[in-house]
Amino acid sequence: MSHSYEDAIPKPGYAEPYATLLTTLERQTAGWRQQLGEPSIDELVWQPYPNGHSIGALLLHLAEVETYWIESVCSGRALTAEDRQTYLSDHMDPFTGQWPAPPREPFAYYSALLDAVRARTLESVKAFGDPREVKQADWGAMTVRYVLTHVIWHESYHGGQAVLLKSLRAGLNP
Repeated sequence: MSHSYEDAIPKPGYAEPYATLLTTLERQTAGWRQQLGEPSIDELVWQPYPNGHSIGALLLHLAEVETYWIESVCSGRALTAEDRQTYLSDHMDPFTGQWPAPPREPFAYYSALLDAVRARTLESVKAFGDPREVKQADWGAMTVRYVLTHVIWHESYHGGQAVLLKSLRAGLNP
């Protein structure tokens, strides 16, 4: 396996630090999505234990968190009831390990959802001002730059979990 270690070229059309952070976010997403491939419906909904993680629930969570941080915290648009229903927000509590069974939908459903959220993120970030501007979230005050950095960390963490879940299920069901 060969790796490319080229420079993180800032994303055109964005001011710094957003241009470099968005390049990082997009590369991170492309990396775990490439490793994940296109899971089957059974792989997407499989939970290794009751109320445990599943690839599908992780993908919904990624969409919800990116929407919350970018659109709600930074842009002032609250999650709608439709968002909360789509993301299964009221049935999921990652902090206590409560993950609902995700919808039995093909990977294209989840991929389209994530792509739509990312398109809104890219549009929202165009309007971001000073990266040192402080925003208030449920967990306290933070800069806009921190919010985008947090989304990158979060994406990396859960994207890796999704890849691991697919490998774990394949190992149990050869």
